[in-house]
Order: sequence, then C-alpha cells, then structure tokens
Amino acid sequence: MLVEQSYALLAPLAGTRSDVLVSDDGRFEVSAQALTDGGNMQMVGATVRHGDYVTRLVFDYAGRLAALSSSDIESSAEALAREDLRRKGVTVRDQQPLLADKVQGPRRTSVLKWGDGLSLRVKRLDDEEGGSWLQLRLFMDTAVGYTHALLTEAGMVVCVVTGRTDQDAWLRLQGELGRQGVEIA
Repeated sequence: MLVEQSYALLAPLAGTRSDVLVSDDGRFEVSAQALTDGGNMQMVGATVRHGDYVTRLVFDYAGRLAALSSSDIESSAEALAREDLRRKGVTVRDQQPLLADKVQGPRRTSVLKWGDGLSLRVKRLDDEEGGSWLQLRLFMDTAVGYTHALLTEAGMVVCVVTGRTDQDAWLRLQGELGRQGVEIA
C-alpha cells in the first residue's frame, strides 16, 4: 500500500486560541491535554474524533502508550482511559489543554502546545486505496523527545515510535510501516 498525500489538521478560524485541530474534510478532530499524575510526572492525553467514534490515547513521559480506549461517547472514552491508567497505578491529578496560537490572517496554525515543553501536530495521510490514517507527532521536553503514533481512520493504533529528534522518530515510523508493507511517497 502506498500513502500518497498528507494534510495537516489545522486550528479553526476563530478569534481566540483553539484547543482543537480539524482536518480539511471535517472527518477528524483532535484535542490534547497536559496531564500530571500523582508523582508530578507529565503525560499527554489526546482525544481523536473520527466519524461517530472517539479514541483516547495517553502517552507517558517516556513516550509510551499508557492508555488507549474508544467509544461512541467522548466522556466514556475518557473514563475508560482513566480506569486503564488507574489499574496501572496512575492517577491523573491535573489536566490543562494544549492550545493552538491565535490565528493571524489567512494562515492557520497546525500545532497544539502547552508552553515550550509539550506540542502536538497531526496529519491526515491518504493512501492509494482511498483510506486515511492519522499521524500524531508529539514533542515532550523529556529524554525521549518525539513520539509518532499512527492510527487508522477507525482509530486503531498501527504503531508508536519514539526518537530523540523529529527526524529520528519519522525515520523509525517509516521503517515500521515498511515492515508492515506500507510505503510513504
């Protein structure tokens, strides 16, 4: 399978800072939060809306996928992810939204961020068979640096890779996809 096109999800044209990125075709919407656990460790939660479903992903400070849940109701996906974390001994104590900069003129931002330490970019990748994938590119100011996660349009996780730089993570993502028979043009 060949991935032929990619499109950044963008903040909506609004007069204020946005907490969401939206695909140009309106099929996908992503928001993210900086999460702090009971040990003051930073995590990132991402909520992906795709069609009638919501997928909740939580990445820990090392870029690992710490929780994953899906539901047709956002609050249920959130509750399932929190329960998954609780079973692993993690309690979320604080949650702050990652925000896109205020849109100035016709150029829209494609980055949600929380200070200089956390940021999330998302791209929709379209393949030759008419399918779509979502690539989440997460930066955390920790030893891991960058985490790239790839999801199907139905919200299933294809792979999660990390790298000290964005380029390292991108090359690892391409390598993992190549092993699965997917090529990015």
